[in-house]
Amino acid sequence: MSTEAPICAEPSCKKAATTSCDYCEPPTQYCSDLCLKADYKRHKKGCNGAEKSNCFLIRAKASNGGTSDTDHIERFSLESYGEWKAEMKELKERLSWAEANEGGKFYSHDKSVHRWYYYLYNFADKNKTQNEIASRCTGRTIYGDVAVVRSSPVGFNDYAKRFSRGELLRTLDFYRHNNPCSEFAERERTRCSIDIGLGPDGLRLSGATHISMSATHFSMSH
Repeated sequence: MSTEAPICAEPSCKKAATTSCDYCEPPTQYCSDLCLKADYKRHKKGCNGAEKSNCFLIRAKASNGGTSDTDHIERFSLESYGEWKAEMKELKERLSWAEANEGGKFYSHDKSVHRWYYYLYNFADKNKTQNEIASRCTGRTIYGDVAVVRSSPVGFNDYAKRFSRGELLRTLDFYRHNNPCSEFAERERTRCSIDIGLGPDGLRLSGATHISMSATHFSMSH
């Protein structure tokens, strides 16, 4: 029994769909990337990948039983966003965590970003399922669900606090092919080099190669 191919979602196009928006659930389908881009303004209004929040959850187990990164991401708006003690208190209460710990951090897929990073909260319990996605992005073994916010070193606040599911998914995919420890060290080196007036490549050219992932302290307020 044959099944007709879906039609491109761009309103003026009637061609068969061959690609899709990676961040929709279910995926919105298009005949080409050109039609996807042409339809973006209309499409983003209903695309759950374009919906922004100051926090998302990365579940260790997807609630729908799926295996893609998209299946594991849930929007979660933090009412107390901006002050870490209040954030941890809210997460404990709303997610029924016994504790809320600082679980790690990783930079964006955008190579130009070096003044903010994604920051994880979690309840560290080795009896829970390993969170494969969070572990991949931080370079450490993380168990259970995590909450993701944007944060920065003290003194840097010029970045968007709200971000989309799509932006986060692009970063999660980035770490399928990039080493999180090396990437973190490179971004830290760039930021430090600029801060001391050497330009983005100054410390690399001077031979400074080692920066710990724990060297940058989480800001007390975002």
